[in-house]
Amino acid sequence: ALKECFSPEHGITLTPDNVLGLLSLITWSMAWVIAFKYLMVMMRADNDGDGVPDSSDKCPRDAGAPADQGCPRARVEQGQIRILDRVEFATGKDTILPSSEPILEAVRKVLAEHSDIAKLRIEGHTDDRGSNKTNRDLSRRRAASVMRWLTQRKVEAGRLSAWGCGEEYPLLPNTDDPARQANRRVEFHIEGAADGEATREKCQALTP
Repeated sequence: ALKECFSPEHGITLTPDNVLGLLSLITWSMAWVIAFKYLMVMMRADNDGDGVPDSSDKCPRDAGAPADQGCPRARVEQGQIRILDRVEFATGKDTILPSSEPILEAVRKVLAEHSDIAKLRIEGHTDDRGSNKTNRDLSRRRAASVMRWLTQRKVEAGRLSAWGCGEEYPLLPNTDDPARQANRRVEFHIEGAADGEATREKCQALTP
């Protein structure tokens, strides 16, 4: 049949070059098919089993909700328990807003799953509005509120410490409202982690 297709009657003569060309075309076609199938498999891959394909998963090694682009609300990373959302408080107070309880529950879950975290330093930070003394006090009380929330849910108090850093360590220059909002935050630092940060000099610990 191959010879008939390449017969002189069809204007094509079967020669070694034609055969090699045809084999090359078939080989490349098969390679593209295999590559396409491999790409489809990779696009559907979901290493952490969270239902979000790795191709669109922001955290392909840690399971998270599709609404959070596959990232968990809290995870261990670079010497911290990093949180996906902010811990929000009532304005000028240390009262944790109910909307922030899910993120604190995620932190509690990380601590429950990681018994190797012997000590967690909870740091409160503020923006630059108000006096430095007032901000440090507010940040310390907010860190204490987070610590209290966790201990009330069976996290051992001995694993936690609360520190107030006030306005001393901003993430961004306090030049506008979005920057100030970013600077008002709570951080969770794992003490003794190889890739963690040492206690900051200008932060003050909560004392009994």
